[in-house]
Amino acid sequence: MTKKTAKTRSLLIGLLLIIGIISHAHANDRAEAIKLLNAGKNEQAFVLMKKAAQNGDAKAQEHVGSYYGIGIGTPKNPEESFKWFLKAAKQGRPASQYMIGAFYEEGDVVAKDPKEALRWTKQAAENGDPEGQLKLGIYYNRGYGGLPKDEKLAFYWFLKSAENGSEAGQFYTGRAYEKGISIPVNGKEAEKWYKKAIAQGNMDAAHNLALMYLIGEIVPKDPREGMLLIMNSANKGHVPSITLLAYYYEQGLYVKKDLEKARRLYNYAASQGDHQAAERLDNLFPTPRAFP
Repeated sequence: MTKKTAKTRSLLIGLLLIIGIISHAHANDRAEAIKLLNAGKNEQAFVLMKKAAQNGDAKAQEHVGSYYGIGIGTPKNPEESFKWFLKAAKQGRPASQYMIGAFYEEGDVVAKDPKEALRWTKQAAENGDPEGQLKLGIYYNRGYGGLPKDEKLAFYWFLKSAENGSEAGQFYTGRAYEKGISIPVNGKEAEKWYKKAIAQGNMDAAHNLALMYLIGEIVPKDPREGMLLIMNSANKGHVPSITLLAYYYEQGLYVKKDLEKARRLYNYAASQGDHQAAERLDNLFPTPRAFP
């Protein structure tokens, strides 16, 4: 499974959970299908949901797109998933508009088309979808789909996404405030948005906030809180935090010097592809050379 496919799968699963929770029984077939799904009767749920979708129920169409995308009650079928998401998207469903944009961005089911990806993503963002808002911010940041690069508009959409609960949007918003990207540096705002992202499990935010506390330039210095964040993030497998913690053990910064712990941590981070960890590991414990 490619990273893109895994990402699309996770988006589909997340979308399925969301629409499963918030769906209301405006259509009897859809409501009954949700009951069947919750009871584990996936194939029966799919049949009934598809019936509602065929009758024009946009929410049901969104469900059917997810079912085909994940393979619930029916074999996985990306082409059918696209077809039903498109029907829902044309009826104004923001999450489906985002998914259609993702299909065009990835180019696995339909031909890759940055302009179409942008068009649908923009609709999703303007209709309040937090993931669409996040993606549109990234598009402005990169100049994707023919957009001019615009950090101010990127921040605008990151903030919208953050305010609507996207943990990645909260991370990007915190980072913008920390680094002063298109806005003045604001340690208090950076801290606020990083904490919101951390509460949702974003370890990149935990790593960045830890460094803010350890450095103490834009927030009051707090080594204890910084090290708690780094250790927690490292324990959860965040590779940059593991490498940083290894360096602290190597140097005896904030923790008691322990080269063996440093070696183990560097070794793990290097095995995950961290080049900095591999370099430090080689400097500390060079591989013996064989001589003829």
